[in-house]
Amino acid sequence: MAPSTYTDLGKACREIFTKGYNLGQFKLDCKSTNCIEDVLTGGQHDMAEKKTLGYLGTKLVSPQYGITFAKSWNTDNKFNWEVSCDEKIYPGVKVGVLGDINIDTG
Repeated sequence: MAPSTYTDLGKACREIFTKGYNLGQFKLDCKSTNCIEDVLTGGQHDMAEKKTLGYLGTKLVSPQYGITFAKSWNTDNKFNWEVSCDEKIYPGVKVGVLGDINIDTG
């Protein structure tokens, strides 16, 4: 068996960047909390679809009543919301309602 040529050394490493291997997704999430609500922001980039998506949202928790309100808006112009109540209202049961709307199409 003949030894590898100089140009073959490191070929497998170089092919990662030139052959179009899918590296998956890059995702970034940030959370900030103030005295009233949590502010959530972030984004992700899908390497396969070559699509970037960002979002901005808030989450308000009422521990006195056990109710959580969450809403977010993303760069696809979709508005998502969620209202849920934990076991404080109905012991052993967690109830939630989810909804979303595309602002462009209604």
